[in-house]
Amino acid sequence: MDKITEHKVELIDCLRADLFILQHVHAKSMVTDRQYQNLKHASPPDETVIKLIDQVIRKGEETCVQFLQVLKDPEVLKTYPKLKKILNIES
Repeated sequence: MDKITEHKVELIDCLRADLFILQHVHAKSMVTDRQYQNLKHASPPDETVIKLIDQVIRKGEETCVQFLQVLKDPEVLKTYPKLKKILNIES
C-alpha cells in the first residue's frame, strides 16, 4: 500500500494517458462490474485514475499487492512504459 500511496501522483500522471488499466483491474476482479462502469464513465481521465487508485487503497493491502502485480504485467508495461521507472523495474 505504501508504494502506491508514495507514488500516487506519478501513477496518476502515467495511467491517465490511456484507461487500458481499467480492463486489467476489472479482469482481475479488483473492482466490481458497477465500480468498473462508474470508473469507465468518469471524466476527465485523471479523475478516473484517482478514483481507481483510491478504491484500490481502500480495499487494503491484498488488493494493493494485486494492483502492483497488474502494473508489472508485460502487457501493461508496454502500454505504460513510464511504470518501469516509477516501480523501479529493470528493462
